[in-house]
Amino acid sequence: MDNHSMDNHQPHHHLKAAIVFMIALALLASAEAQQPRAPHTMDNVTLYGANVSFGGLANTSGGSITVMNLNVTYQNPRWKAYVGNISGKLALIDAQNKSLYDWTVSTPEGELYATRNDSMISWDAITCANYTNIFDEEAAINFSHGWTDSINATFNRTVHRQFYAGNVLITGNSCPSTTLNVNDTAQDEYFQELVLNDGSHIVYSTLIEQGVPGFNNLTYDYQMILPDSGLEDTSVTIPYYFYVELI
Repeated sequence: MDNHSMDNHQPHHHLKAAIVFMIALALLASAEAQQPRAPHTMDNVTLYGANVSFGGLANTSGGSITVMNLNVTYQNPRWKAYVGNISGKLALIDAQNKSLYDWTVSTPEGELYATRNDSMISWDAITCANYTNIFDEEAAINFSHGWTDSINATFNRTVHRQFYAGNVLITGNSCPSTTLNVNDTAQDEYFQELVLNDGSHIVYSTLIEQGVPGFNNLTYDYQMILPDSGLEDTSVTIPYYFYVELI
């Protein structure tokens, strides 16, 4: 083959390589765009806790027997909750978070995720947690499976909407779930929270609402509960890593 023939073929080869490279970049960008991201800011506005109350008084005479039935609502040290609102943007950004164009999200839709895993979640492997996953998580944080407030007993339903976790479809009413109170009352429609698993770690997911009255009738975009240490030593706490997906 002469040089003239080789020159005619080389540009086509380079063009084909360039097209393949651009397609690969497009696929990579598409995959990354579909994954939940860590929030840019996290503001702790208010810390709620039960008020400390003075002891109940009983003054009976010596030599008496008193039948005294007691009822108490005790702040659960094995669980913690997060409530609040979510704001953000949809954007076309580079690796340095420089934006080519963005769209401000005034009414967010999507999910909030939380996990103990201190490495990146395997989003393509995400699925509903099974009972083995939950039992292992309970053992890891010193929960007893037989407790009334175990993870298994808390997420003991399958009531939730369908959604995508990254690129993975989570079909409705398929995962261990619970719903959190609205105006101090149990309900099913809002603030649905699920237990997921990425093959190695538990991931909690709550579905974002659009300004719904929450547990205290104040307006929130999300409410989430997370298990803390099951040890009686309440100075031991478990950190969680949060991710947000907007659609």
